[in-house]
Amino acid sequence: MQNAATIAGMGFGNSNTSLSHALAHTLGATFNIPHGRSVGIALPYSLEYIASNPPLEGAPDPVARLATAARFAGIKARTDREAAGKLVQKVRDLAKETGEPLSLKEAGITEQRMNASLDTLVALASKDVNMYSSPCECKDEKLRQLFQKVWAGT
Repeated sequence: MQNAATIAGMGFGNSNTSLSHALAHTLGATFNIPHGRSVGIALPYSLEYIASNPPLEGAPDPVARLATAARFAGIKARTDREAAGKLVQKVRDLAKETGEPLSLKEAGITEQRMNASLDTLVALASKDVNMYSSPCECKDEKLRQLFQKVWAGT
């Protein structure tokens, strides 16, 4: 595990970790959720978000990138969009198999606490350096809606 963690750190130390980590840093800081768990909770929602929103000008197509990752994971699909969707489902299935929460609600965050923290979540995530490497824009109301989905599990 130490070797794997070191290799992963070297990898994203030379790139950036994008939307899922921007959300996860904020969730961890606000709700005291361990980093790995907060990334695991945020990952499927952020992947769905980037796959369903138009990429910024000059950014690589996120659906094609997710489809490539899906193929590396052994996922077979007729289209890139189908492959991306199956990859997101595989992430969710892995969380279920390992007993990890699939939402903030499942992680024990009450709706009242979530609603009281929503403005803080949006403000912090908007300023997270990882937001700059997201292939599509996610700010203001869209970011607020994304956090609500992460809480509800929808």
